[in-house]
Amino acid sequence: MTKILYRANPPGHPDGPPEANYIEAETEREAVAALKAQGYTGILLYEFAAAARLRKEREKFNSALARANAISEIEMYEAPGWKALIRLFWRSSWWCLPLAAAFIAGAAWSEAWWPLVVGIGLLSLVGYIFWQFRAVMDMVRQAEAFAVGDWATVRHLGGRLRKARALRQTPTGPFEVEAKIAYAEIAQAESAASEPLATVLRRLETWQGKIPVPGLYENLLALLYHKAEDYPGYVASMRRAGEVQRDSPMTLGDWALAEARLGDVEVAASLLDEIDPEILPAPLQAFHPWLAGVIALREDRNEEALAHLQAAVDSFLAYGKNPLTWPPFALCAGACALALARAGKNDAAKKLVQRVWPILKAHGDRPLLTMIKREVMG
Repeated sequence: MTKILYRANPPGHPDGPPEANYIEAETEREAVAALKAQGYTGILLYEFAAAARLRKEREKFNSALARANAISEIEMYEAPGWKALIRLFWRSSWWCLPLAAAFIAGAAWSEAWWPLVVGIGLLSLVGYIFWQFRAVMDMVRQAEAFAVGDWATVRHLGGRLRKARALRQTPTGPFEVEAKIAYAEIAQAESAASEPLATVLRRLETWQGKIPVPGLYENLLALLYHKAEDYPGYVASMRRAGEVQRDSPMTLGDWALAEARLGDVEVAASLLDEIDPEILPAPLQAFHPWLAGVIALREDRNEEALAHLQAAVDSFLAYGKNPLTWPPFALCAGACALALARAGKNDAAKKLVQRVWPILKAHGDRPLLTMIKREVMG
């Protein structure tokens, strides 16, 4: 059974501190329904069911380890970095340090050799755990570099991550790294010797049919089309991802946003009706008002668009320490700035654009950037 990460207020304590753990369910909707049936309130999922399905190691967790690991995973979503990793180590493996110290002290006291060997072995285990954390930190640094358009660093760290054993053992990690490297190559194509879109796509064809998350291959390829300014290709690839996994709020939401931003706004509006914001993972709760806002903006319902987009911006800010949220936040902020400018709030619009401009410049589509330069920056 799939174990999906959540945080919620426990039964009978709607105003108390929330509880982090895993709920057994096959879909996001089933997870929320199961938690409600147990009396939980304020329910937030932290991942899609398709991603949770790959986390087989959770089946071995006892209740205490499950709770400790769930807290640490949520901390990594909210503020990824060494602090979160150290807290993860302390919750799950703190006993290694005092035990190692006890064995080494025992060796010094008894003059026997075997306690020293055991103590050194335990310290080696701690060192190995932190060495594995190095790959996680490389992923965080690559996400930061990717967000701000530091393409050379994205490619450099991608080369290191290709060799990382911890990443190679994950079902989707290697392909996600290759997709980021390809994105950086397309971004550098005009200013450096780099591969064009067609060559990059041919190179990634070897992954087709091998990714255990339906729609992920098409989804990440769509971002390459977008970066190459092939916007019909971007929308078509997101559509294929959505059609492959129609019941996933992730692929459906990305398809809807592609249509809303650069495709058929009527299709986007019909897809919006299919998306239940309650089952979106917490870091992506902003996608629903963002989508509604972009649709309203394209249909010249500016007051409604501004209300939705400001709500989306506020929602993104709650996870502002996670670099994975920076590109969508910047795109959302760009749309919000347009709505502000059209409402006559030019100063607020300019401040918002200036706040996200390095990221928006790296990931914004040409139509959006052109409108911002004309209507906001003027």
